Amino acid sequence: MKTLAMSKYLIYGLVVHSDSPLPLPEYDGSIDEKSRPCVRLLLQQTHRRITAEPEWFSSYSSPGNQPWLRQAKVEGGYVLRFAGKTDFWVGENGSLVTASKGTAAASRDAICRLAIDQVLPQVVNLLGRVALHATAIVTPYGICAFVGTTGAGKSTLAASFSTVGYPVFCDDCLAIGVGHTGRVMAFPGCQTSRLWSDSAEAVFKVDSISDRRNKMRIGRTQKLCPDEKPLMAIFDLKRSFKSGAQTLDVSPRLESMSEREGMIRLLRSSYRLDTTDRSMLRREFSDISRLVKKVPMRRLYTVDDFDRLPVLRRRILDELELIC
Repeated sequence: MKTLAMSKYLIYGLVVHSDSPLPLPEYDGSIDEKSRPCVRLLLQQTHRRITAEPEWFSSYSSPGNQPWLRQAKVEGGYVLRFAGKTDFWVGENGSLVTASKGTAAASRDAICRLAIDQVLPQVVNLLGRVALHATAIVTPYGICAFVGTTGAGKSTLAASFSTVGYPVFCDDCLAIGVGHTGRVMAFPGCQTSRLWSDSAEAVFKVDSISDRRNKMRIGRTQKLCPDEKPLMAIFDLKRSFKSGAQTLDVSPRLESMSEREGMIRLLRSSYRLDTTDRSMLRREFSDISRLVKKVPMRRLYTVDDFDRLPVLRRRILDELELIC
């Protein structure tokens, strides 16, 4: 039997052995991987095919109210079905992920991106760590994370920070665990920014972009932060709008968040593989409860104005200095 050629990557605190090249820097051996969970990701020579229709326990829809992801528990693990693209099978212990045969056609690049952006965050949750739909940057104080609803400007803000010397630590998924010292630690994800064309043009001063229907990855491709770092603060981004073209307040406004408010925000921001497994839900609730006790959270009101990004950056850095 032919041995698969596998490439090795380090992302979300996982050591990923993949049979397909991923759009990530390959693991260079500089980090001790013995204590990291290991995941085999098979995207080419897959061995599972979902034949019978599973009993779906969760479904996520696009803004147009079309289902784009459904999840089900099946024998030996879980199936994640991405409408019009492919199925992924995730083993119940998280050590094996395969793309399924016989599903709708999708490009190899699209399947790789789904694996990185959507499936591996679910594996992080399955393996007992918190995985948040969040974007984060590296600061001299530690990691600063941004959460919020879709369209709140998380990726744009992080990309803006990267242009002035504060690298993107992750975009879309922030994996969190507790280190041996008891500190809350963040594990790096994709360190490029996924932006709409108007954000890319405004932040990176690139020429006009023809494709305005899809987000694009932009920024450095070299991993700048290969290992975990302390998580120092989380900012919940809110847009300040009122009816008409005028905004309620043109200056960034910060509010402290109570532990209850922080719990609600982070539970809403979590990647959650199995919504029917009570033990997993209890563990997640307990982990996030400890998280909001250890990491300060702030609600940050912003305006939809690229010209205000420098002011917003300054407000966040000033607050980080006070927190740390």
